[in-house]
Amino acid sequence: MNPDPAVRAALQQRITILAPVSARLHAAHVHPPIAPHDWHGPAARAFADLEAELRGRITAADELVAALLRESRLALAGLEHE
Repeated sequence: MNPDPAVRAALQQRITILAPVSARLHAAHVHPPIAPHDWHGPAARAFADLEAELRGRITAADELVAALLRESRLALAGLEHE
């Protein structure tokens, strides 16, 4: 059975779009933004809270996009073997 060319093209396009997004998110996950160590006071505390939230969101986005990319590559590989 020949796989639908539109499905193949859609998976290839998804991979093309997600690959650079995944790379950037992974880099941000590994090296997240941090506050300067010499900050003090309310602004430093507010940034520290934001920093923690941002790290969590970057991690979640990194994991989600990596999973979508992995699933898309597996689906495309499955089409190649049909």
